[in-house]
Parts: sequence; C-alpha cells; structure tokens
Amino acid sequence: MTINSVNDINVFVVIKLVSILLTVASASLSVTKPVHALDLLNNLNGADISGTTIETGGRQKAAGFQILPDNAFVLESITLRLEDYNTDAGDRALLQIYADSSRSSISPNGAVLQSLAFNNPMSISDDIGLFTFTPTTSFTFTQNTRYWLLVDAAAGVYEWRGSGFNPTPASGVAFRDYQISFDNGARYDRSNTTNAFLVTGRRVAVPFEFNSGLGLGALIATGVVVRRRAKKS
Repeated sequence: MTINSVNDINVFVVIKLVSILLTVASASLSVTKPVHALDLLNNLNGADISGTTIETGGRQKAAGFQILPDNAFVLESITLRLEDYNTDAGDRALLQIYADSSRSSISPNGAVLQSLAFNNPMSISDDIGLFTFTPTTSFTFTQNTRYWLLVDAAAGVYEWRGSGFNPTPASGVAFRDYQISFDNGARYDRSNTTNAFLVTGRRVAVPFEFNSGLGLGALIATGVVVRRRAKKS
C-alpha cells in the first residue's frame, strides 16, 4: 500500500488496528497450555484421626469448594486418606464431581453431576494409607463455579480418615464445608468432621472474552467512515 496523504495514513492505521485485534481475538480462542501442578485443596498434613464411615447405599460424604472469578484449573488427581479400604476384599470407592454455576447449592443435591469417572487405586490391606484417584478423561474446574466432591462406595465399606482442620485452598479457590448423608444422598447435613484429602490441578488461563459485536464492529465501522472520507477528498 502506497501512502501519499494524511487520509491514506488514517486508513492504514485503522486497517493495522483491525488486523491486530483480529489476531488477539483469534489467540484468545486457542487452547491454552497448562502451567504447573498445584495443591488446589489440601489437609493431608493434618493429624490422622477418626473420620467418617463410607458405605454402599447409606453413608456418603461431600466436600464443597468454589473456583473464584478469573481462575480455572485442569484436574490432575484426588488423594484420600482411607482405612479398611481393601479392593481385594471387594471395597470400591465411588468419587463424583457435581457442579453449580449459580453457586447457590448447599449440597450435591443442588448441583449437576458431571460426566467424569476415576481410575481407582488397588489395595490388598485394611491399613490406613493414601489412595490417589485419577480422572479417566480431562476435566476443568471453571471460574465462578461451585463444586462438590462426593465420596461414596460402589461396593463394601471403608473409612475416610479425619484431619483436624479444613483443607487449605490455593489462590483462586475457596473451600466451603463438608456435607454428610446417611440415606444415600436423599438428604445432606453439614458435618464438622474434617476429612483428609488433596485435590491437585494445573492452572490454565481464562480466555479473554472479546466482544466482536461491539469493539471490533465499531472499529471496522470507523475504518469504513475514514475510507469514505478519504475518497471524497
């Protein structure tokens, strides 16, 4: 493009600005790379004390937390401190994630069950130990959303050990409380027993919400006006 006048310069500047904004908008929609692993919630370093019995068709326990605005995390693993968890004898834990974008739920009953399964660790002993569950597919905790980690039993009975204090959250995460059900999830009540667990994840960038209908549209319109004026002159 040959620039011969002030009008040509104006048109050139607008065109370059539109090009830059299109590049930024396109980049914001691309997949962002995860950074490093974080302890999103962790109280495994607390005291190993008596916790909560988890049983098939009866008692189950949920831990609630919230992802704050402008934060998002890819789930890596969930580790529980358990006792009497013997998969060789038929025990099988069932971990589920419930999400609530309205952030109004006070238990998993007010949230939506996510389509997510976990690889369960094996055990040939009833001894107290740390057991790590990994997701079978990629799952992202999205910003401004409340989540519930439900610990249940698909078979058998075991104990989810206590910690003595609530889990410490990472920056961008807020812990809510524990909810317990004695009737397989029909009703939940708040529990003061602080069960020991660790949720790890990788922080990912929250995509920039570019309003193409306003910002870019207005800029293009400005470019059209400048071009028309340049032609008239």
